This record gives sequence, C-alpha cells and structure tokens, in this order.
Amino acid sequence: MNKFFVSAALVAAMAAPLAAQSSVVTGQPSVFSLTPYVGYVAYGDHFETANGAEFTNDNGAIYGVQLGIDMTPNLALVGNFGYSRTNWEFEFAGPGESFAGDVGVWLYDGNLQLKFPIAAGAGTFSPFAQAGVGAIKFTADRNDFQADGTTNVAFNAGLGADFNVGALGLRLMVKDYISSFKWDEFRNANDPNDLQDAGTSHNFAFTLGLKLGF
Repeated sequence: MNKFFVSAALVAAMAAPLAAQSSVVTGQPSVFSLTPYVGYVAYGDHFETANGAEFTNDNGAIYGVQLGIDMTPNLALVGNFGYSRTNWEFEFAGPGESFAGDVGVWLYDGNLQLKFPIAAGAGTFSPFAQAGVGAIKFTADRNDFQADGTTNVAFNAGLGADFNVGALGLRLMVKDYISSFKWDEFRNANDPNDLQDAGTSHNFAFTLGLKLGF
C-alpha cells in the first residue's frame, strides 16, 4: 500500500508540470503567466502653449511585467506594471528643448484580454487584444514644476500576439496609454466636458516580452 501511495505521488509530481505546459498551449482556463518585457515608448503631447510649443516627454525605453490568468480559452485577466525614464520637453517647429531630467513614468493598470489561440506546429500562436484602465504617475528630482508627482487616470488599449511552445513563449505588443493632466480621478475622466477641454495624450508603447506559464 505504501508503494502505491509513493508511486502515485511520483506520477502526480511528474504530471503537474506537463499539465501546466499543456494548459498554456491549449489555452485552458486557470493558467497563470508572468511576462517581463522591454520596449520603446513614444509619448504624446500633454498640452500646447499659446505660442505653439507642445509640452511632452522625450521618447525612451520602457520596462515592465504583466501577470495574467486565463479565465477561459479566449478570455484572460491581466495586471500590468511599467516604468520609463524620460525628460519634460517643449517641442517647437524644430527639435525639442528638455528642461527637466530624470523624470520617472510609472504605469499601473488592469485589463481584460481577448485572445484567439491557433495551433502552429509544436506551439500555439495567439493574437490578442487588451483594454483596461489604471494610472500613470510622473515623478521627478525637481519639485518646481506643477506636474511633478502627478498621478492621473490612464485608459489603455493594445494589440499583440503570443507564440508559445510549452510553458515558454514570446509576447509582441503595441499599447496606447491614454491620459491627461486634468484626469486626476475617475469622475473627471468620465466627464464629457472635462474630456473635451483636456489635452489628451496618446502614449504608445512597443514591447517584446518573455512569457512564462505556470
């Protein structure tokens, strides 16, 4: 009897990682994934001054991680954290002029992801779309500018694709973080009058990640 239980335990221990790999490939529900990523973010214009100067951030690198859980083969919940280092900048007709360096941009958001797994050789190719809401926070070493330390609502939407082989995969994605300095809370973000008056910025992140399934 003891040999039976020992054998059963060994079989279960060997089957667990295989089951996890199979779940990632076939898109079964209740599969967790962790996706660290790197990429490039192109910042939009936050507002425009009376003399035509556009206030923005320098484009630059972005780093982050996504945590996902499959609810069904086609639907997942995704949490995202991202970070970028940049500068405040005024852009005129020519090159922009940076006036404050070492600005940290922090991104926090939760998303629904709709995906469409397709068998592709030994793996799975899964185009997907993400949409959600969260926050974008600007921090800087200087405290003499009003936007330093500002945290605003940020809506986001993205398109991408995963290619998985077993529990490992690659994620390629482009995502638009939509925000405004006037969106300091959800009430303001959902007020049509505020949306009309606000300088809405579209900040595009192009990322490549390593997807780990569990």
